[in-house]
Parts: sequence; structure tokens; C-alpha cells
Amino acid sequence: MLEELLTKIKNLRVAVIGDSMLDAYTWGSVERISPEAPVPVVNATHEEYRPGGAANVALNAAVLGAQVELCGIHGNDENGRQLKNLLKKGGVTLSSVWQRADACTITKRRILGGRQQIVRVDHEDAPSRYALSIGENGSALADVVSSCDVVILSDYAKGNLNSTVVEYVRGLCEKHKKVLAIGLKPKNTLEFKGGTLITLNRRESLELSGINLNKGDAFPADAVCAALHKRFRPRYLVVTLGEDGMIISTRGNVGQHIPTYAQEVFDVSGAGDTVIATLSCLLAAGASIASAAHAANLAAGVVVAKPGTATATAAEILKHEKLVRMALSKNGVAKLVETSLLS
Repeated sequence: MLEELLTKIKNLRVAVIGDSMLDAYTWGSVERISPEAPVPVVNATHEEYRPGGAANVALNAAVLGAQVELCGIHGNDENGRQLKNLLKKGGVTLSSVWQRADACTITKRRILGGRQQIVRVDHEDAPSRYALSIGENGSALADVVSSCDVVILSDYAKGNLNSTVVEYVRGLCEKHKKVLAIGLKPKNTLEFKGGTLITLNRRESLELSGINLNKGDAFPADAVCAALHKRFRPRYLVVTLGEDGMIISTRGNVGQHIPTYAQEVFDVSGAGDTVIATLSCLLAAGASIASAAHAANLAAGVVVAKPGTATATAAEILKHEKLVRMALSKNGVAKLVETSLLS
């Protein structure tokens, strides 16, 4: 049962390695256009800060009950302290080992008028400032990997990860028999072979597989999964397709297409973080890839109904599962709930 699997996550130790960020939100209302330029004037009402990027992946795993350590370069600045405090409150450890004085904490500030994002202001230095290296960070990475059950590499193409570091971590995970999940960004050309799981969205999977689609073409699941398996050789590949759900591939073969479980979509930012955290934790807890993917799909359905980067607790996932069961049963497909949702 899903509830039993989610309970097992509380015994897990998770390491998240990758591009840590701070997401900042300025909320307000728009009532007029600026006399200085043709832009809206936002009357700010409040501000909010949340972990983003790899930090959001870490927080998602912690919310599920796991013990989580984040390995992500951040600056010795006010935003870095803000990020560290938020993570501490959420149960995530971020050691000063990953702090650098010559880099600012990557921060994305979104200005919103009502529900509409007006503009985003980014603060970040050159990717080289955030780069992990075996010489400087190899020992610390080895200690983290050896002491955890799950490793999640969260790449946002900001500089933390490169092929050498990924291959080093992959080798450590293989040596210590750890679950290794990898979230990729095509912009950062990482080359490796192996790992337990890779997660991608539709656009990322097409770009990394080298497949171009014409407008209106159906998603070529078989070709994409075969190409990505040939290139990276993961045990499992999960491709999220937005409103079309997600596809599970095992060793290059498409195994299952899961419909979306989202009932309301407010904001899709950070949904991929929720998916990889939920998937990897459940795989480490002993779930099948199908069970883990269905739960991750439920979790994604929870977070996209929330504004901004968000998380899904075990209780929220179970509540959403119950609502999906009821909805599907009313539509006369109760068998799908029993055989697919919990397979």
C-alpha cells in the first residue's frame, strides 16, 4: 500500500547534490501603468522566500520524512543565510563546506501582480564560481554518499555539476550500492552511463535524444526512450508530459503511460523537483518503479495546485490519491485505480 511505502521513507538518509537556489517572491496588486515607462506599477504587499533548484528537491525529500543533506554551493551573503535558515526549518542540513566567499547565492526574485508574474530578476555569478571539483570536494562528497541511502543529482545548469563529478558520484553509488537519481538540463552537457533513475520533462527529453517534432506531432515515446537509454544507460527513465501525464521506461523500453492526476494547475514551477524526490525516495524504500511513479504523479498533482515552488507531504499525497480514486470510480474506471495506481 502507498501509505506503508511512504512511512518507510522516514528511515531513509538522502543526499542531494546540485544547483541550490533561493526563490524570492514579491506579491502585490496592479492598479496603474507607470508614467515613467509602459510597465505596470506593482504595489507590494508582502515578500516570501523558498528554497529553489536542488534546495527544493532536498526540501521535498525532507517533507516526506527523510533525513536530508544538501551539497550545493552557496554564497556567504544574506540570501545564503536566508536559504540556510529555510532549509534548517524544513529539516535539511546545508554544511558550510559548500559555502564560497567569491560567489553570490543564486537567487530568482519574481514580482507578481495578483496571480500574474510581471518580471523575474536573477542574481548569479559565472558558472565557474559554483563548480564542484574532485580535488576540492571529492572527500566531502565521498563521505556524504557513503553515509546515505539515496543520492539525487539535481542539475539546473548553473555550474555545480560537470561530467567528471557526475561520473565520480555514480562510481561511489555503484560501489556502495546506493540509489542514484539524476535530473538533467540539456544546456549542461553531462556525459555518463549508469544510475538508477533519470527524470526529464517533454522538452528536455526531446532535446537530449536529438529528436525534432513538427507542431501537432505525437510524442515519440519509443524513439525517445531508446535514444536516451543508449546515451545514458539508466535502469529507469521517467519523462513527465505535463497534462499528458508521464511515461515510465525500463532499460530503454516503454513500460507504462500514466495519466495526469492534477485537478487544478496554478503553477508548474518546481513540479519536477517533487517528482524526482518522491520517485527516488520510494525506490529506495522498496517500491516498484510503477508504484513510485504513480505516487510521484500524485505528488506533482498536489504541488501544481500551489503558487510558486512547493512541496507535497505524505498526508497530502494520500488525500489526493483518495480524491483520484473517487473521481475515477465515478467515471466507471475503478479497475484502473486498483491495478495502475497501486501497481
